[in-house]
Amino acid sequence: MAFKMRPKHHYVWHVARDVLVSRINPRMFHVWSDEKFLGCLKKIACRCHGSTVQKRAIERYLIALSSHLAKMAS
Repeated sequence: MAFKMRPKHHYVWHVARDVLVSRINPRMFHVWSDEKFLGCLKKIACRCHGSTVQKRAIERYLIALSSHLAKMAS
């Protein structure tokens, strides 16, 4: 892999930037659902081959998502 995945840092930057722009208390923001999503993607990506990780991780996530939605619909 070309880089080490660190899911928490990117979204925290966005929250900090939004707080500076809008001057809203950071307690109003939470990142837990986004961090959970990135953690799930990381788990999937770690099981993919390094040369095809971008394509395969998204494919595997979409398969898992469609399976989950099908279970919820029935």
